[in-house]
Amino acid sequence: SDFRSYSKRQMLKNYHLWAPTLDDLNQVPPKWSKIAWVTTPFRVGVFVSAFFAFPHLCAILNALVEVSADEFDIINEQFTPGIGILYGTFVALTLDILYERQGKVQENASVEAALLSQVTQNIISL
Repeated sequence: SDFRSYSKRQMLKNYHLWAPTLDDLNQVPPKWSKIAWVTTPFRVGVFVSAFFAFPHLCAILNALVEVSADEFDIINEQFTPGIGILYGTFVALTLDILYERQGKVQENASVEAALLSQVTQNIISL
């Protein structure tokens, strides 16, 4: 089931003698269970629960795995820079993709505005 349907299917299946209206674009809002994960309270709840669960998870893992301070320093010195580089690359790639999308949106908006201007001029000249 497509939650991004922008029109009523029953209106599109029938032949109408009148022009489409804004009511044809209305859609039934999706169920709360289908969109709850997108809401701000859900995301804040995930962040807060992860924030408070992390120390307990570390305590459990510390009890299961015994690592001396020297071994921990060796692991930390070798592992942390690689993860930092990987995270930085991920963030840079994401920002590059978003910047490219923004450019495409701006280009599409400019093209649409130019076409609307041209249509308006053609209508006025009639």
